[in-house]
Amino acid sequence: MLSIFGFVLALIVMSSAIFRVRHVVAYGHNSNDAELEQLIVDAAPIRRGQSIFSVRDRSVVNELHGQIANIRVVNVERRFPNRVFINFVQRFEYFQISYGGYYFITDETLHTLRYASNRPNLIELRLSEALAAPPAVGQSLAAPTQEIAMATEFMRIAGRRAATLFVHVDFGNHNSIILQTREGIRFRFIGTENLAERLHFALYVFDNTLPSYRRTGGTLYILNNDSVHWSESY
Repeated sequence: MLSIFGFVLALIVMSSAIFRVRHVVAYGHNSNDAELEQLIVDAAPIRRGQSIFSVRDRSVVNELHGQIANIRVVNVERRFPNRVFINFVQRFEYFQISYGGYYFITDETLHTLRYASNRPNLIELRLSEALAAPPAVGQSLAAPTQEIAMATEFMRIAGRRAATLFVHVDFGNHNSIILQTREGIRFRFIGTENLAERLHFALYVFDNTLPSYRRTGGTLYILNNDSVHWSESY
C-alpha cells in the first residue's frame, strides 16, 4: 500500500515538473512578421514555469486582443509537455473612413486598427449611414451588416491587390455599388445580386479585354446578366 502511494506521489511530482511552460511561440497563419510574433509572446499572460494546465485560453485571447489591435487569435494550442503555441492571423490595413476630422483605419471586416490625423493612402470607404459615434480601436464599426459582408467579400475576391488597384469604395447606395480605381475608371455594379461572380468578371475584363485608353476614365457598368458596358461619363 505504501509503495503504491509512494509511486503515485512520485508520479505527481514528476508530472508537475515536466508539464510546465518552457516555450511560448506565436505563429501567424497569414504573415511572417517576427517583430509582431515577439510582441504577442511578450504580451501574452503566460508565465514560463507555470503549469501548462493552468494556461487559460480566454484570458490569453482577451489580453492579446485588448493590447494588439491588428491580430485575431485563432486558438491557444498546448503541445505537451512544455510548449504553448498562440496561433493568430494578422489584420491588414485596407480601408479608411473619415469621422470628425480623423481617419479610422480598418481591415476587410471593418475592424478598427488605428486612427490617423493625416489622410492615409488606403481605400476610402463610404457607408450608407454616417457613423453615429467614433469607433474604438480594436472594435468593429457599428455599420450595417450587409455592408460589412460586402466589404469582406470584396477584399476576399480582390485580395491584397485591391489596396493598389482601388482608391474608393462607395456603399452609399445598395442599388449601385461604385469602385473607383487609382487609374481613374469606375466600376459600377447595378444591384448586389451575384456580387462575387460579377466582381470576378469585372476584374477579368479590366485585366484582359479593356483597352488601356479606357482605364483612365469613364465607368464600367457590370450588369446582372454577365455583361459589361463602358461609358465615357460617370
